[in-house]
Amino acid sequence: MTQRTGEGYAVFAAAAAAYVFLVVGIIIGAALQGDIGIVKSADYWIERYQTLIAAMIALGVGLWAARPVYRQLVEVRRQSAIQTYEILREISATSE
Repeated sequence: MTQRTGEGYAVFAAAAAAYVFLVVGIIIGAALQGDIGIVKSADYWIERYQTLIAAMIALGVGLWAARPVYRQLVEVRRQSAIQTYEILREISATSE
């Protein structure tokens, strides 16, 4: 059985980085297009998308906090497989 615990986090990190670059690009582009300042533009976009930004941060923190749980589940599965193997070995030895 192959464990892919780090793969999901890499995908999330890439998506979060793309989102940050997109927002920063929009802010800089809006500031360069018109006569509004970069601070006013950033304030506008952060206010407009603050719920999405908060959700992305909460999702990231939730995934980060769940890492020990996933590691514990992997360890429990490993221990269960070992225990099952030993029980089956005992049954096989007594039936012969």
